[in-house]
Amino acid sequence: MKLLLALFGLLLGAGGAAAQTACPTPPPAGCPQPFRVVDAGTSQEVTVLQVGCPVRFEQNCGRVTAPALLYYQVVKGTNTIPTNCLPTTTAGVTTYTPTLADVGPVTVFELSNPPPPSTAGGVAYIRNYTVINPAPPAFTVAPCANNTALVTLTNPVYTSYTVQVNGGAAQPLTTSLQVGITPGGANTFVVVGNPGSSCPQSATQTVTLPVAQTPVFTRLTRPGTAPTGGAANLDFSQVSAGFTYVLQLESPVSSGAYTTVAGVAVVPTTGNTATVTLT
Repeated sequence: MKLLLALFGLLLGAGGAAAQTACPTPPPAGCPQPFRVVDAGTSQEVTVLQVGCPVRFEQNCGRVTAPALLYYQVVKGTNTIPTNCLPTTTAGVTTYTPTLADVGPVTVFELSNPPPPSTAGGVAYIRNYTVINPAPPAFTVAPCANNTALVTLTNPVYTSYTVQVNGGAAQPLTTSLQVGITPGGANTFVVVGNPGSSCPQSATQTVTLPVAQTPVFTRLTRPGTAPTGGAANLDFSQVSAGFTYVLQLESPVSSGAYTTVAGVAVVPTTGNTATVTLT
C-alpha cells in the first residue's frame, strides 16, 4: 500500500519559497488519495513507474488548483520531501518521464498553494512509487509438427502478452502457444509484453525451423524366441532430429482414442531413424 501523507503550513511566495515547519498528517476525510499518477498516453492510473514512459499527475476528489499555484516534484527515496518541503520544479508542470537515474523507490511530492489574497499556508501531499527499467520479453521458439511452432515465455513478468508471426494478427500469449509458420523458410516472431501502460516492451526473433516429417513404422522384430512373449523392437524412419516423439497405443475399446506409452523414448539416430524396444 502506498503511503500518503499531508504536510500543512507551506507557503510559496511570489518572490521566492518560504515555509513554516511542516507536520505530516493524514489526507482529508473521504479523500485517501488527493492526487494520482496516470499514464500520459492512456490516462490509466499506474502503480509502478517505467523508465522512458511519460506519466501525468492529476488532482483527485474534485481538487482544482490553478497551475501557477501547483507544484509536483519526484524525489529519490521513500517518504522523501524536497529541502524545507519546498519544490525546486516549475509551477504548473504536471508531466514526468522517469530516467535510469530514477530507478528504485521514489516519492511524488505535490504542493498546492491557496489563491491570493489568502495568506494561508500551502498544502503538500506525498505518495510512494517504484521506478523500474523494464526488460524485453524473453521467449523460445521450438518446431512442432503440421507446420507449427511452440512459442514459450521464459520469464513472464508483465500483465499480458501477445505474439505475432510473420506480420500476422497478434494472438494472446499466456505461458506458451502453438502457432502456424511458413515451413522451410525464415519466420519472424514478435512477442509484446504489456505492463499496463502506453509503453509496451517487445522482442523479435527470426528463425528457420526444421520441417517435421511424418514418422513411418518400417519393421517389427523380436530378438527373443519365447513363444509367450518377450521384448519387441519397433523401427521407424523419417524421425527428424530437433523434434520430440512419443509412442501411443490405440484403445481396444474406443476407436481413435490413444494413450502415450510411459517410459518409452523415441530418439532419432543417424539417418533420421529410431528404434523403440517394448518389453
